[in-house]
Amino acid sequence: MPPAALATMLGTMGITKDTTVVVYSETGDFKAPYLVWALDYLGHRSALVLEGDSANGKKRGNAVTQDYPAIKAVAYRKPAKLRKEVRASLEDVKKVVMSGGAVLLDVRTVDLYTGEKGAWKRKGHIKGALSRFWGEDLKADGNVEGPGRVESCL
Repeated sequence: MPPAALATMLGTMGITKDTTVVVYSETGDFKAPYLVWALDYLGHRSALVLEGDSANGKKRGNAVTQDYPAIKAVAYRKPAKLRKEVRASLEDVKKVVMSGGAVLLDVRTVDLYTGEKGAWKRKGHIKGALSRFWGEDLKADGNVEGPGRVESCL
């Protein structure tokens, strides 16, 4: 999504640059962290991913509803300068591959990494990239393994 469109969407939802946004999605899903990254790229001040998922929140006894909150749209403008340091350009990737100065990690499924599947003309992965499917780091309930976990505050 283009940054200007994301800014417009945020404003339509009543989100200001000072609003803390807590994002969640389905079990084993990458969309919530991706949205937090997009907000970081836009320069949004505070965005978090809720540990686990919506089903996990229900198990914990968190209230759920099908009601929509009342929303008052606000102006949320795309900043003049995006946080480009949270992205890698094609040139950045080429430099890493050529110099070996960093690890290039392909987080897609193994069959996409190996080229066994995929709808692209050139299947496989970038030369030198390691394979680590993002879903391997999630427990069955959608939570992240390991230290540094933050429990839900909702």
